[in-house]
Parts: sequence; C-alpha cells; structure tokens
Amino acid sequence: MTMTVPDTTAEDLPELSYPRIVTLATDGIVTADPPLKWSVGAGHPLEAGFQVVAMYVNGAAVEIYSVSQHLRRGARNLIPMHHVRLIREDMPLDVFGDELARSEMGEDDEEEEEPELEPEDPPTATSPNAV
Repeated sequence: MTMTVPDTTAEDLPELSYPRIVTLATDGIVTADPPLKWSVGAGHPLEAGFQVVAMYVNGAAVEIYSVSQHLRRGARNLIPMHHVRLIREDMPLDVFGDELARSEMGEDDEEEEEPELEPEDPPTATSPNAV
C-alpha cells in the first residue's frame, strides 16, 4: 500500500514563533560517541539526505523536525532533555529584550509554581488516619 502526502509549501508551514531553537548539542548515541550537533538548515546528523527545519522544547524533550531532500518525507526525533547539552535560541531584538527582562526578574515561563497548600489538621482519635 502506498501512502501519498499532499504537497507542502512554505505558505503551508506554521508561522515562526520566538525565541526559536537554531542549534542544539546532545549526547552521542553511545556514551563513547562525540556529542551530536543539530542546526536548523543543516543536514540531519543521523539521517543522510534529511535537513533539520525546526526544533522545539516540549516538556521533558526536544522535538526535531526534518525533511528529505526532495520534500517527500518528513521525520521527527524526540530527544529527552537529560541528553541535551546546549540549546542556542535566536530571536528578534524586541523579543530578546522581553526575555532578558523576564530572566532578570526570575520569571520562567517553562515552570509554573506549585500552589501553596493549606496545612492539614493533625489526625484525631476518631480520624481513620489516627496513629
């Protein structure tokens, strides 16, 4: 069975958002391997004939999207964050100013603070949790 993929043009791709990852360094596949370098617009370091087109941090992993030379196939790699050694982001200067101010104020839009919980009443003799 052959599956066809509709033609995709630059107009079909999602609008860019910033900051955006342009370079990423990760552990090699095997511990003894040198680190892998991933760059938007460069060749895929593990898949000959594919070019990296976008990278996004998604929770505990980085998603790397690549397309084949003839734009007939697409691929996504998921790399767990504990294998990431370096992330370089690119952004326009106005976004850079906002990101810098947010960092200086200690804000982090990736992590949300946990709500403070009210202290529980200690167990009483009639409570099922009593000791």
